[in-house]
Amino acid sequence: MKLVCLLVAMAAAYGGDELILPKAPVPTLTEQETREGWQLLFDGVTWKQWSLSQLSGSGWWTIENGWIRSLADGKGEGRRLFTLESFQDFELQFDWRIAPEGNSGVKYRLQGAQVQPASPDPDVVVAGSRLEPPTLRSLQQGFAVGFEYQLTDDERAPDALDSPLRSTAALYRLAAARKPAAVQAFTEHHSRIRVVGWSFEHWLDGVLVLKGNLKSEALQATARANLALAKANYAQARTARQRYDANVLRVTAEALLKGELMASPIDLQHHRSGVAFKNLKIRRVAQTSKPAGPVPSLGGK
Repeated sequence: MKLVCLLVAMAAAYGGDELILPKAPVPTLTEQETREGWQLLFDGVTWKQWSLSQLSGSGWWTIENGWIRSLADGKGEGRRLFTLESFQDFELQFDWRIAPEGNSGVKYRLQGAQVQPASPDPDVVVAGSRLEPPTLRSLQQGFAVGFEYQLTDDERAPDALDSPLRSTAALYRLAAARKPAAVQAFTEHHSRIRVVGWSFEHWLDGVLVLKGNLKSEALQATARANLALAKANYAQARTARQRYDANVLRVTAEALLKGELMASPIDLQHHRSGVAFKNLKIRRVAQTSKPAGPVPSLGGK
């Protein structure tokens, strides 16, 4: 605990976005993982299995000490980061750390890319934009719309403090995770996402913290509420940023309400804050398969 407090104080002194990343061992698969069909998504050294978009002068990603790391200062490579392969039914696991006030996430089952007319800022979602199938080309040109496993500094990130629907392991803006404790900056965590058919599971540090059906009436009702909120926020918006936020919420809610069962790349989010990933592993699963490994639970809490 003293070490975590010291690191937080150091990061605050240097702008709050510095992650200290120990050198990660070369990622490998165990014999059991190989038998179960797992594959590495990151070799610890190269972007071999990833697509980096180059839509602007700023770049947000780098490889450091065997980690994929996003940079808050925009001095890295690429703006958006996607796997070259697409996945529909899968299990994904990874280790991660986040900087103070950090906000990130892992998007999956992408429903499309919101591609807009030419704009000085490629993140701006404007009137006249269109939702295209989630190909690598469209994803590099637009805003990825899909389901998201949220990653935050639960104790400081504005998103997490505003709503449990936007804290770590939540299905972003749709369902909150039931975590044993809040996630702190700098602490290393292990996450797992399992999606088979419309069923999904979000795991955090070996605990199943959220599960459900992506087409359930409860999630659809939340998406409809998000859509109504987006329209109201847009009508009341006074700044370009407020209009952008309202449009992002609107196009996401509309796409998730429609919701199609499709394969897509995995998308790592940066949100201009520090986050780092290692040991990214994935396996394709059949809809009749069972989870790999033990299945701990919250014990009825």
